[in-house]
Amino acid sequence: MTVGAVTGYPGTTPYVLAVDYNSSAEELVIVTGISGLTLTITRGFNSTTAQAHAAGAAVRHVITAQDLTDAANHIAATSNVHGVTDNVAGFGDITNIAFLTMGA
Repeated sequence: MTVGAVTGYPGTTPYVLAVDYNSSAEELVIVTGISGLTLTITRGFNSTTAQAHAAGAAVRHVITAQDLTDAANHIAATSNVHGVTDNVAGFGDITNIAFLTMGA
């Protein structure tokens, strides 16, 4: 998909765009690659219908329920976070942290 500008879009993928934003023809797509103004996309995200869109269709970066679910799951995770393969200390573990030896 070719867009007129990528200003304001995330610099890394994946992320979701709404094509024909806020219209009855709105389609959600996942952007999986960026090369200049050309975006590699997966169409029909979140059960929307892949369809033809006219040149000049409104395209917006949007947040979806899946984004919020992913964030909540990440916040609640206690293992396998940011490459850490053991358990991660939680807020309730604060008293135990004072007794840990921190390595370099």
